[in-house]
Order: sequence, then C-alpha cells, then structure tokens
Amino acid sequence: MVILYYPLRLLLFLIGALPVSCAARLGRFFGAIAWCIDKRHRQVTIDNLRLVFGKELSEAQIRALAFENYKRVVEAYFSAICTLQMSEEALQKYMTLTGVENIPPQNDPNYGVSRVGLIGHFGNFELYAKNSAKLQGLQFATTYRGLDNKLGDRLLETLRSKSNCLFFERRREGAALKKAMVSQPLLVGLLADQHPGDRGIWLPFMGIECLCSTSPAVFALRYNCPIIPAFCYRRAPGRWKIVIDKTIHSKVNGKPRSIREIMVEVNAAYERAIRQDPANWFWPHRRWKSYYKRLENQKKENAHEPPQP
Repeated sequence: MVILYYPLRLLLFLIGALPVSCAARLGRFFGAIAWCIDKRHRQVTIDNLRLVFGKELSEAQIRALAFENYKRVVEAYFSAICTLQMSEEALQKYMTLTGVENIPPQNDPNYGVSRVGLIGHFGNFELYAKNSAKLQGLQFATTYRGLDNKLGDRLLETLRSKSNCLFFERRREGAALKKAMVSQPLLVGLLADQHPGDRGIWLPFMGIECLCSTSPAVFALRYNCPIIPAFCYRRAPGRWKIVIDKTIHSKVNGKPRSIREIMVEVNAAYERAIRQDPANWFWPHRRWKSYYKRLENQKKENAHEPPQP
C-alpha cells in the first residue's frame, strides 16, 4: 500500500483538477466498463431491482435501470473527488439546497440543541458535509468507520479535511461525539439505508421485510432530537440538488415515540427519495441480505417438517 499511496494521491489530484462535469462524464465512462467486468455486483444490482420493481417494470427496463445506476455510482465517486476539494463558496454553482425552513428552530422547547440528519447513499452523498454555512447555525457532523489500512484511512482524511464537517470514528470517538451532541448545536448525519449486519429490527424497506438499522431513532431519543431527512438528487452530470424533507419527530405531545414508530417513518422517507429517482440510489449493495437468509432458513425448516397425515 505504501507503493500505491503517492500514485493514488496523484490520481486523485488529477481527477480533482478536472471540471466537475468532465469528472462526472469520465466516471460514467468507467461505470460502463465496470458494468461489463464486475459480474458479481452487476448481478446484485439486477437482483435488488427485480425484487423491488419486478411487478412494476419489465425485465428490459430493470436491466436498463441497473446499467444507468452502475454509471451513476461511479459518476458520483469521481464527482466527489472534485467536490471534496472545493470550498463551500465554489460549490454553489454546482448545487442547490432547499427545505432549510423544515429544520425546527434552535429555540424549539421540545428538543435539545442538536439535530439528527437522516442521509443516505443518494447521488454525490459527500456533499452533505459541505453545507454547514446554510444550516441555521448547526454544525454538520457525521460518523464513520476508519479503514483498517492506515494509509488508505489517511488518504480519505486528506480529502475530507477540506470540508467544514466534523468526523467521529465510531469505534474510538464515541465519548467525544456524546459530549459534542449536548454541548454544541450539531446536525449529525446518519446513513441508515444499508444492511445493518446482525443488528436492527425487522421492518418493510421498499416493501420488503428485512433488518433495518435503528440508529436514527436511537440517537434522536437519546439526545432529545428531531430527525431531519436530507437527500442528494443528481440533476445532470456535475449538478446536484439537496432537498431537506419534512421533519420526523421523536416525540408526540412531549412524549417519546417508540423506536419502531420512528423507523417506519424513516423508511418511508427513504422510499420516497428512492422512488423519485431510482437510479440515484446505491443498488449494488446486498440490502436485502437478511430477507434472503430468512427465506433460506424457512425452506430448511419446511424441509425437515414431517409430512402431514
């Protein structure tokens, strides 16, 4: 990795030096190449789209959507290399932010000083970290899991250090995050749209029952916060729009809601964003892994059941 570190830095510099629209189109070109050679993730993408849209779209439409999604994913990565190296001021001609008025004011008596931001793998999702100046006095922050490879982690830190976002490593900086949540007005962006591993609760996600992360609800209840959904939509190569959706409240009439209640609304917000532009979301991930595992276990159980007399 030491040998690759400086060539990678050079490559990131060269991509970052391109006009954003050129980097985006270059990403689409390499996305088409990736589609041809990456059979495993290509099939995951098609299977996911077939599971969700199989009753709404033809097979040809599903494959066309999967191909466009592949190009969009790589386009987003190439674009992010550019936008991470730009100032918030320079970014304004490439993106817009709407719905700021949906954020509950700081003097809302129902909540504490911080807010939970519900974000996801939509468009150029690194842009979330570049809008602190427009968030009504809130400092944007997020959590991340550091790479096991120290040089790779250092490379990411170099890129992300150009934003005004606060980054907290989940395994090492939990105490620092807890302190910051109650001592300064943060908007902590949490990505809860992917498979949560063995943790979470069973809920419908895009109409399919599967394990879902509860982190937005847990954070909101623990730190007395509302949840602010914000999603990045791609408008054209190198152009984006971040939309802040309606608030998901963690309390009703001053009383905390259940985690399940909150997460039903969280998943509904994700579904609205995905359906608005299906190619804009990250489909190559095995989001419904728990669904398939449950089906497999049920088949095994049925196979071992004695036949009915």
